[in-house]
Amino acid sequence: MTDLNWPPGARRARAAKMPLTRSEIVQAALRIVRAEGIDAVSMRRIAAEFDTGPSSLYAHVRNKEELLALMFDELCGEVEVPDLDPARWKEQVKDLARAGHAAMLRYNDLARAALATIPTGPNALRISNAMLGMMLAGGIPPRVSAWAMDRIFLYITADAYEYSIWGPHTRPQSVEALGANVLACDDGEPERAELERAGVRVHTGGTPVELLDGRQLVVVAPGLAEHHPMIRAALDGGMEVWSEVELAARLTTIPLVGVTGTNGKTTTAELAAAMVAASGRRAVAAGNVGLPLIDAVLARQPPEALVVELSSFQLRFTSSLRLRAGAWLNLAPDHLDWHGSLEAYAAAKARVWANQGPRDWSLYAADDPVVASHAAHATGMPVPFGVGRVPAGGLGVEAGIALSRVEGREGPLWRAAALRLPGRHNLANALAASGMAMALGAHPAAMVRAVSAFRAGPHRLAELATVRGVRFVNDSKATNPHAAGRALAAFPRVVWIAGGRNKGLAFDELAAEARPRLVGAVLIGEAAADIAAALGRAGYDGPLVRAASIGEAVTVGFNLAEEGDTVLLAPACASFDMFSSYAERGNAFTASVTRLAERHQGGAAAPPEGGAGGAGS
Repeated sequence: MTDLNWPPGARRARAAKMPLTRSEIVQAALRIVRAEGIDAVSMRRIAAEFDTGPSSLYAHVRNKEELLALMFDELCGEVEVPDLDPARWKEQVKDLARAGHAAMLRYNDLARAALATIPTGPNALRISNAMLGMMLAGGIPPRVSAWAMDRIFLYITADAYEYSIWGPHTRPQSVEALGANVLACDDGEPERAELERAGVRVHTGGTPVELLDGRQLVVVAPGLAEHHPMIRAALDGGMEVWSEVELAARLTTIPLVGVTGTNGKTTTAELAAAMVAASGRRAVAAGNVGLPLIDAVLARQPPEALVVELSSFQLRFTSSLRLRAGAWLNLAPDHLDWHGSLEAYAAAKARVWANQGPRDWSLYAADDPVVASHAAHATGMPVPFGVGRVPAGGLGVEAGIALSRVEGREGPLWRAAALRLPGRHNLANALAASGMAMALGAHPAAMVRAVSAFRAGPHRLAELATVRGVRFVNDSKATNPHAAGRALAAFPRVVWIAGGRNKGLAFDELAAEARPRLVGAVLIGEAAADIAAALGRAGYDGPLVRAASIGEAVTVGFNLAEEGDTVLLAPACASFDMFSSYAERGNAFTASVTRLAERHQGGAAAPPEGGAGGAGS
């Protein structure tokens, strides 16, 4: 065991049982690290020396992670940096960077903990410090590590190489400066100019498998399924295949939590980010929610925490992604054309818990049998949630109060009545959001403020207007039967506008659930006949009208409704038969409702969009 060889002032302070200074603690901890290395044993040793008594570590630093960051800073300040070999400096930097990355993978838990609290500053310097930490954690000598990072700092900021990873839209101006040989390929015709300016070769008009020759890594867009010939060839050939989420996760030490599920992901991610932000941390929702995770982690001012919405497409091609809290909301048939089977779809979703440790949170919907069965195999701490009685070790709602029974975090969270999102499913979403936020350190008082102020994004059960007593609600994001069913369940009497392009899913269960609350159905798009047939099999004998456009559907729906009814757009289908996206479809519905309200001036228009939470995502 290392002799700490305390400085005289520190020895006197310890003998007199007086607190040490911050600098003395850092210097003493650094002696342990130099002598014993950075590993679990030396960290326990540091904790034993400083966690208790008048010299408590926490009198000077918030936690051991901050202490590690301070030690790294001390090491950087002490090292005299030699010059690189002018003939080989690029190769030397690349070799050391690869060694640092390998060290991060070997010491993943420690590296992430050590780097999570490194102070922000100029972005290049922050990244330089982060890479230094990875190298030190891997056992690379401090002098060599600091020498390499000093060169890398100059390397990535050198105007002579016209490189800045923090350029417009966070895209690199010269990928070649990183030493990467990048080929972009697309079956269509993407915009080439920006890619080519960044040093990327572009191949369009097809993706022949020969393009894989000499390549080491494939980063895929979500639209490319596993059965795509190029992806299949890469996997069969043993190549690494990553989603953009996997790439981004490997480039950041920002704390990550994430959410997946067939429906409700966007609302849950945005609410969790709002809860964390209300607690005083810069938090952003990213991923499938709209902001690519890679853009969030490479932003000019990166957030302090990230809440990631994760689709099954993104999760399928992850391997090292680790979430401090991963939430799985629900599972229903969807995207089976992409995954091939419901089992493969569920297996991709279950990767939200991959790589978790016992102190990470594995949040799961207790009332979904498929989700719960997969949760039994999660390696994190199981945290069930549901809108009924609070499960042991989980989250629930009792007597109108959201409660936590998570060990160490027990207590009330917020009033259910304060959540302005209709439907029981949104209560469950808010509980999952609370769990993710708590894992990032959010406190209940801030969560109360976030819940009360939260409004979901456009096209998610958004109340548009009330016209002569008839309410119009836009849930264009309900692109599958499961999402549409949750939207319908939020209202007692509904004129249902549904249809679009079917994704190979059945409508019979949805029709049976909808029938008791339907006062009319207006069907649009390619799937109109399929939905009409399902309603017939369910015994629905009320008004059923086919409309040629969204505008006609709004007019017909209004004429079918009575005062107190809701005209609900919840298509249960994709939009691509008539529109370019669910958003365009929702905007068309909104515009038609606005025109209807203007014609009937007794109608009261609601604020445009965002009035209620999303059933589908």
